[in-house]
Amino acid sequence: MARVLVTRPAAEAAESAAMLREAGHVPIVAPLRIVEPLSEPWPFAWPFSRPASQAGERPDAVIATSRNAFRGAPAPTGLQDLPVFCVGARTAEAAAEAGFARIAAAAADAGALFAAIVEGLPPPATLLYAAGVPRRPELEAALSRAGYRMALTLRYRVRPAGELPEPARAALAAATCDAVLHFSAESARTYFALAGAAGLAEAAARPRQLCLSPAIAEAATRAARHRLEIAVAARPDAASLIACL
Repeated sequence: MARVLVTRPAAEAAESAAMLREAGHVPIVAPLRIVEPLSEPWPFAWPFSRPASQAGERPDAVIATSRNAFRGAPAPTGLQDLPVFCVGARTAEAAAEAGFARIAAAAADAGALFAAIVEGLPPPATLLYAAGVPRRPELEAALSRAGYRMALTLRYRVRPAGELPEPARAALAAATCDAVLHFSAESARTYFALAGAAGLAEAAARPRQLCLSPAIAEAATRAARHRLEIAVAARPDAASLIACL
């Protein structure tokens, strides 16, 4: 049995905590990233990164890398029949709840999503990216280079917590945390930054750091400034990450 710090945003943290309990571990829930919906509505006209054949052209598909893209207002009926390419089963479920009926692919990560889009909807095609703030540029850039026209709607914002949550502070100070789950490079950097600000930089580095990908492991290593014991998930999903315990 391990005591495991879960730093994901609240909704995702609750799911990870349930998985940890089922596996016989004790979760310490301390969200370090806060998700806020944006008021921007689903669009009916789209600015393109390259000229469209017609202004306001209807896209051929919707893409998303987070379930947060589909929270809030449901998609308008003019978009609900479009295929959706997304990352993860939870994102696919959120798309269905928002009214989309055609889930074309639910890939494991952004790289697999790119491959699924190219296979399922070859370029040229127009893709409406339901994204968050901030967002990584790699997927958009790769799709644009491949010949797709990209439209953008900003659906949510993710910001770091202002301070280390009390459950995390107490566990690190008492050395009762055995492992930390890192689902993103941003959350790993936030973890070490807030721990440092609380005077717990060394304590934050003591637990095993379980990372969803090598890139996240690298971000954690750079942010920690202390030697870390790191494990990287065999696959980019929560079950594989928890299996590292």
